[in-house]
Amino acid sequence: MDRAKRKEWIACVVDCLDTLWKLTMSILLHIFAFPYYAALKSNTLDVVEKINDETNSTAQDKLVKRFVLSRINESKYVQAAGAVLFASVIGCLSWNTITESHWTARALFYSSIIFALVSVVTGAQQLWVLPNEDSLKAPDVDLEPLEWHMKNHKKRFVFAIQCPLMFFSYSVATFLSGLFSVVFSPLAGKATWSDDA
Repeated sequence: MDRAKRKEWIACVVDCLDTLWKLTMSILLHIFAFPYYAALKSNTLDVVEKINDETNSTAQDKLVKRFVLSRINESKYVQAAGAVLFASVIGCLSWNTITESHWTARALFYSSIIFALVSVVTGAQQLWVLPNEDSLKAPDVDLEPLEWHMKNHKKRFVFAIQCPLMFFSYSVATFLSGLFSVVFSPLAGKATWSDDA
């Protein structure tokens, strides 16, 4: 095989591997972001793309301010909802049927507690890191560091900014799975529905 064909073949293999890598990452994103993918796409990915594509700096600043305000509001919501979910799961763990149900129910409830706590903590961290609502109203607010992270560290930035909602979604999913486990575990040993089920 001559040198030119070898380079062409290597370029083709590298291109195929790159396409396979992008496809794998897209599939993994859809799997891990399953509970909240619609919110991730419309509220974060599309907005960050729109901000990065904007050439007018004044319009870009307005988009960044609007984006930051939506993140602040989302973080507040996730903190409150995560705390309520945390209390709900703790209440469910005191049920008598939990000790009689399949072990997966307790495991899922404990996982839900961990995810709820992490969502509350990451929501608080975002409120601490992002500029507050009052400073965003000022005309001379410095948004350059935030815009720089959006452009240069897009994947890490999107992951960090989505963490509270992601962990809250996982918490809800594991809580509901735990409830299903509690409800359906009596049926696992019995083929019929009875008063004991």
